[in-house]
Amino acid sequence: MADDTKPYNIQGYEKSVSRDGTIQYKQDGIIQIQDKGSRLEIADPYAQNGLHIAGAMVLAVEKSGEKMLFSGDTEFVESACDLVPWFNEEGKKILPLTEPQQRVMAGYDKAEVRDDAFVATHRIVDEETYLASLERNEVNDNRERHDLKHKKNTYRPR
Repeated sequence: MADDTKPYNIQGYEKSVSRDGTIQYKQDGIIQIQDKGSRLEIADPYAQNGLHIAGAMVLAVEKSGEKMLFSGDTEFVESACDLVPWFNEEGKKILPLTEPQQRVMAGYDKAEVRDDAFVATHRIVDEETYLASLERNEVNDNRERHDLKHKKNTYRPR
């Protein structure tokens, strides 16, 4: 079920409303964008150099949603994010993109710099705790020790 948003005039598109309230935006009688209320659907996002993505962005700016993100395959999301700076530069309103990774891809935010270098952590314990942990490890450790055992020692040249 679509929301109560009225159809918006997008240059180059005819509009109609279906029985379920979906607003359809057409070019040459072919549905290119559908406003389902909580989401906008694009029939062929790559046609005409992303024109329909830009058309959907016009609608997204006009709708009063607090969250806005692109969903679909990776190519679509990347294409849409690439168009955001151009759209914001040309438009009166800025696209309210909220998904953190997409905000970085669209140039809103800088990428988080992560330092994946090894960080050593040290645990400081008293002597009693340390000795108790050694005893616990010995009780739970069933591996063979380095002790010499009859007929089990193998010569390994070094």
